Amino acid sequence: MNINISFIQLDPSEALKKHIESKFSFLNRLISHLDSDGSAVLFVEIQRVTRHHQKGEIYKIVVTLKLAKKVFRVSESHANIRSAIDIIKATLRQEVGEYKERLVSSVKKTGSSRAS
Repeated sequence: MNINISFIQLDPSEALKKHIESKFSFLNRLISHLDSDGSAVLFVEIQRVTRHHQKGEIYKIVVTLKLAKKVFRVSESHANIRSAIDIIKATLRQEVGEYKERLVSSVKKTGSSRAS
């Protein structure tokens, strides 16, 4: 799985990139069954929404996971980048897990390896 990280109105940080890669590394194991050809791409967009505010929801993070037949998109606005990443991670894990369970149960019901 490829991870593309982009920063908007924010200076890129190597420490933040490593934090993002470590937080979303769980997806490799979770989508291994769904991404047999290795074409999955995770786009992480980190944006500083405002330059003049010091408090409140200053950062917006949008994460898009593109699989062969499905696209997951989760966004969060928060005052702390790392907290927003944690929230997105939990939400994405839940959505991908539910999707995977639907596929597995569909395969069990139909008995075929093709599920939509």
